[in-house]
Amino acid sequence: MKIWSTQRREAKGPKEWAKGIMPAAERPRLREGTDAAVVCSGIMVGEALKAAALLEQSGVLVLPNDAPEALIVQTIRLLAAVRIQLEQMQHKTEKLEAKVADIRIINRAKLLLVQHLQMTETEAHKYIEKQAMNTSKPRRTIAENIIRTYED
Repeated sequence: MKIWSTQRREAKGPKEWAKGIMPAAERPRLREGTDAAVVCSGIMVGEALKAAALLEQSGVLVLPNDAPEALIVQTIRLLAAVRIQLEQMQHKTEKLEAKVADIRIINRAKLLLVQHLQMTETEAHKYIEKQAMNTSKPRRTIAENIIRTYED
């Protein structure tokens, strides 16, 4: 976890203030969902609240300066657990999206076999499966070869 700390800043407004806390090179990491914490002190309350609202809109959790240590520790643990769950869900989503993409490509290849070789859908499916087993290649690779052959 990265922590950026700032003392009283002279900024034109809360947006510039919020942007000024974190180095520009680190901002993409925040958008990617990596951990970040911002510790601020000695700032006018009104400006701090505006900056906090802007940060919260970007998905940054803002805790009050006088939050008890136990609350901060519990919050960090909760955020870490949620981050792990989100990463797991993202991984599952990516795997499912890849499977859907494979199915689309295979279906397109089956359609080309039906159109060009007058196979039935079942025969085209079996053909792709058999070619994949015989060549020890994934069905997607076989399907991509079929698409290249008949769409050119």
